[in-house]
Amino acid sequence: MLGRLIASRALRVPKARFFSTEDALSSLLSRELAEEKANCFVSDELETLREKVLKTFKIHDTPGNVAITLKSKYNDELIDVNFNVQDIAETEEAYEDEDGEGEYDDEEEDVLPNIRFTARIVKNNQALIFDCVASSILTIDSVMHLEENSDEVDNNVYHGPRFMDLENDVQEAFADYLNDRHINDELANFIMEYSDLKEQKEYVTFLENVQKFTE
Repeated sequence: MLGRLIASRALRVPKARFFSTEDALSSLLSRELAEEKANCFVSDELETLREKVLKTFKIHDTPGNVAITLKSKYNDELIDVNFNVQDIAETEEAYEDEDGEGEYDDEEEDVLPNIRFTARIVKNNQALIFDCVASSILTIDSVMHLEENSDEVDNNVYHGPRFMDLENDVQEAFADYLNDRHINDELANFIMEYSDLKEQKEYVTFLENVQKFTE
């Protein structure tokens, strides 16, 4: 009798509810999508920078493509600035602690990643190509001269020295040369801000597509 009673009670125990992996993923994607959509907006700073940049450059941006091109003209020169919003230049800024030993500060928040970009200036089918990094300032990594303008660069041919090996006054003259063509700190800030928003938009689209796929 006791055995039957135990068996009877066991039958009345509610069944545990099991969630499929699809249910769990869908729930997490919904939460992530809501949060990321709330962060997908044009900031006042970006809007101000974009208005200034659009006075000189035309922005070529295709949805789903993370490669962005800015095009402009200067006298008889054709200029294009190219960057990939996911091509991040890793930086580690050290600070000195009380013992004078270098450490890395990982506590900074809301700092936009630095973005690599190239600025190509074409004239008479020749080109100067500047490899740069966009941060709070514009940094030039290298400058190359191509006797024939081409999208493909033969790395076995000498095109120029490392930028850091140039004399300081020569570096400054190149920076002034770019500034005359509106390739400067302001453009560098725009590239960072624009890349951040572009990546955010593409991430939201990615979440929407994955959510539909997994439903």
